[in-house]
Amino acid sequence: MNDPQANSPIPALALGSFTARLLVILIVAACAAAIWRLSVILVLLFGAVLLAIGLCAATRALSIQGRIPKGVSLAGVLLVGVGALGGAFWIFGSSVAAQFDDIAKVVPAGFKVALGWIDNQPYGHQVLDQLRAQIGGPLNGASLVGAASWATSLLTTGAGAVIRALGYGVVALFVAIYIAAQPGRYRHLCLRLVPPTRRPVAEQLINVSGRVLQRWLVGQMVVMLVIGVLSGIGLWLLGIEAAAALGLMGGLLCFIPFVGAILAAIPAFLVALTQGPAYAASVLLMYVGLHFVEGNFITPMVQAEATSFPPVLAILSTVAFGLLLGPVGVLLAAPLTLFAMAAIEVLYVQGALGEAPEGETLVASAQVAWKTASLTGKIAGAKVATSRVPETSWLNRAIRMVTRFLFVIPALGLASGAGLWWFDRTDLAQLAFACGTAPVLLTLLLTSVVSLARGEVGLDIVAALAMGGALIGGEDLAGVVVALMFAGGQALESYAQGSAEREMTALLGRVARTAQVRRDDRIETVPIETIRPGDTLLIRSGEALPVDGVVKGSAAVLDEAALTGEAVPVRHDIGSAVASGVTNGGTPFDLVASRSAADSTYAGVVNLVESARASKAPMSRLADRYAIGFLAVTVALAGGAWFFAGDWHRALAVLVVATPCPLILAVPVAVVSGMSWCARRGVLVKSAQTLETLARIKTLLMDKTGTLTTGKATLRDIVAADDVRDDDLVRIAGSLAQSSTHPMSVALVDAARGKGLELSVPSRVVEAAGDGLSGVVAGREVVLGQTGFVVGKTSPDMTDAPATTDGSSSVSVGIDGRFAGTLVFRDEVRDDAEATLRSFRDQGVKRIVLVTGDRKAVAEATCGALPIDLILSDMSPTGKVDAVRAEAAGGPALMVGDGINDAPALALADVGVALGARGAAAAAEAADVVVLVDRLDRIAEAIGIARRTRAIALQSVFAGIGLSGVGMIAAAAGYLPPLAGALTQEVIDVAVILNALRCLGEFKWPRMFAPAPQVAVLPAPMTRGA
Repeated sequence: MNDPQANSPIPALALGSFTARLLVILIVAACAAAIWRLSVILVLLFGAVLLAIGLCAATRALSIQGRIPKGVSLAGVLLVGVGALGGAFWIFGSSVAAQFDDIAKVVPAGFKVALGWIDNQPYGHQVLDQLRAQIGGPLNGASLVGAASWATSLLTTGAGAVIRALGYGVVALFVAIYIAAQPGRYRHLCLRLVPPTRRPVAEQLINVSGRVLQRWLVGQMVVMLVIGVLSGIGLWLLGIEAAAALGLMGGLLCFIPFVGAILAAIPAFLVALTQGPAYAASVLLMYVGLHFVEGNFITPMVQAEATSFPPVLAILSTVAFGLLLGPVGVLLAAPLTLFAMAAIEVLYVQGALGEAPEGETLVASAQVAWKTASLTGKIAGAKVATSRVPETSWLNRAIRMVTRFLFVIPALGLASGAGLWWFDRTDLAQLAFACGTAPVLLTLLLTSVVSLARGEVGLDIVAALAMGGALIGGEDLAGVVVALMFAGGQALESYAQGSAEREMTALLGRVARTAQVRRDDRIETVPIETIRPGDTLLIRSGEALPVDGVVKGSAAVLDEAALTGEAVPVRHDIGSAVASGVTNGGTPFDLVASRSAADSTYAGVVNLVESARASKAPMSRLADRYAIGFLAVTVALAGGAWFFAGDWHRALAVLVVATPCPLILAVPVAVVSGMSWCARRGVLVKSAQTLETLARIKTLLMDKTGTLTTGKATLRDIVAADDVRDDDLVRIAGSLAQSSTHPMSVALVDAARGKGLELSVPSRVVEAAGDGLSGVVAGREVVLGQTGFVVGKTSPDMTDAPATTDGSSSVSVGIDGRFAGTLVFRDEVRDDAEATLRSFRDQGVKRIVLVTGDRKAVAEATCGALPIDLILSDMSPTGKVDAVRAEAAGGPALMVGDGINDAPALALADVGVALGARGAAAAAEAADVVVLVDRLDRIAEAIGIARRTRAIALQSVFAGIGLSGVGMIAAAAGYLPPLAGALTQEVIDVAVILNALRCLGEFKWPRMFAPAPQVAVLPAPMTRGA
């Protein structure tokens, strides 16, 4: 019988047919050829997207700061950009264009001079001789003229490429404007091109790559600005022709990382060579010094806030894309490579290989930022502002980077001015001092206007008056010294805060951002913001529940300590409703989502954190509290000197001497030193204001579980049957418990090993989820678990069971069909809890309050013997917030916690302290201080460090003000000219800084002069029952 399928025709497009294979090959080849032909268009589109990312970032920052619609913000950004560009062309266009013409004429001549100089050198002559055959004749004068013509032709070709690139840029600008106007629409269109099952991964790629490119763009703009301004000023001071055009060229070429800096130095060197060898050597030295500062100071500081880019990869990618795509490829090589690396990391390393992002990889920090934003903002769906994480604010990152490298400008101005002064170039020295002062003064004026608009008066105004008066009065040296001191103090404070925030970013990176969802008999890993009610999730052992849901399939054992404060894991049967944020402490189980991530319990806690944070009063800088008085005295004394003496130079001398450098430097140096000391002790203080407030704490509020207690169950009592030895009961139970990851099983194994017992390997182990274990240990049948489970397996008629009303939890054991005994566990108070609480009293804390979500009986039984003024039990997150608000009315309040339920209270407290070594990431993010080690006494130690730091800072401030006051009186009387006053002020500054540096640690006096310790020393940890 013939097979009906034997004679059926083979479809022309069947994958197994030769025709289909040939067709697929032709289609792939055609697509490759089309992409190659359209490569310029595709790269142009990428450039437009890159430009759109920058426009979106600026638009978002303006919209948030000005509270205006994004469409209006985009129009404002475009108007400001066009206005600034048009104004620059109107003011400098003609002169810069003339300078570029001069460069086009001078560079060939410089090239000719360079060839002639090389030809006169012995080794250079040999090199040129080797090129003789390639040119076709001796390298004589005629050939040098030809070489100059070749250089002119090359320059013309390069100019044509630049003009062509500018034309492409105009097209890209219009495309970028349309993309920036409706980014969500084009994002949605891109995601529609991806299969629905892969859209979460595509969205992750878009998020991560966009953030990487945005951060790189911000950092590169900063580097371009710094290099362009400094190189232009340096060339102008050296007397090089067309300095402005060369500086502009240097800044624009720095858009190409590492390679652009080298290219920028070539035309400047050739122009200087026509003016003489000395000028050329000076230019080379200037570029070497400039790029040494850029490579060792500016770029590392920028990359700390932006995105690091390996130099070797930058150079190779520039060459590769330049060969493939020409000038446009050279221009966009860096962002194209960054995008490719982000795609490889997300799609291959993490998607295909399943590896987590490492801390040193290119996109790791961007992924942590995306992860944090997703968990506390986007996933929660509540428009949460994560202002404490540096990656979430483009404007804050830009401001911080400007603050950090701003001190380089007055430092270079002071150094170059001193050098020019040494060579009797007084006029240029004064100009260098003024150029070093002006950018700092301009930045200071802008920040002062913003502060005054908010009703804040700070020391910035005093510093601005001093710098402005110095420039107007011709005291440029005094002005640049003031600028350097001010910018240096700002950089120190910004560096300390940025270091703390980077540590926090790494700490927050441990939060999961994906979940395993069962779909069509397979398990998919999806971002948790895509979870919808009705989805079935697989919750593996040790994982946190991403959404609220209902237990399905098997009972669940959940560790709810982070959310409720309950130290003992809780069993939830099938059908039980459970909340997000708790951890699976037992075997894997299925969870049917009842809410989306936006409406989950965890999202509600995050919203409560932000509400508490928004209601929290801002903290002022310590030095700013004396700004108004100091400003009033300074202005009055300067005005009086001018009025009564009739000499405005005396008023200027008063302003210069009144430079608030002791206040500007003393507090940042002391606070940064104190923060460094805390960091060495494992205490991460996030800001200088936090350390200042920590020194004034009057009330202490503490959570119980994991804070005052160890946070884990420990063996408290052994109730064994008459014929069973205690150690045998623990050894047999611990042997069986080795096969389970349940928290009580882990505690049991730890207890057995702590007793030095030798554990056996169990066999035939069966785990009943939420009930217990059964198996064979050394030939004996063993049952371990809840009392009811064990009694049912061994002695059904047994009714006696240990009472656990004091917060204890029991694990029963059955051996060979008989009830063998019960092991009682309890979350014990920390050994050092009592001593630590007493040390808080010694540090000036007047009131200690325990706030816990645990039951009243448990709280009183556990912590009733500790020196605590008030115990508040059964507290919800909202209740803890109310408690903090009530206690804070009596003075600065400090809240200590480690769970998700503590996060809102931590955010509201004057100082929130999270035990971040094993606590919830939400608590660590909400807190002002994170203790990175599992030591409660480090909090008391941090308060002692803060008090000592505050005392030294105030000592420095008052000493500096007093000495400055004496100098101001002398200047008003005419005994102290401005320059001498500036030098006197520097002596005061050095003394104040040296005194502030004592905050780096305990000062070591010589033994015979050693005074009593200034910081309270904690007693040795106490052993309970001793």
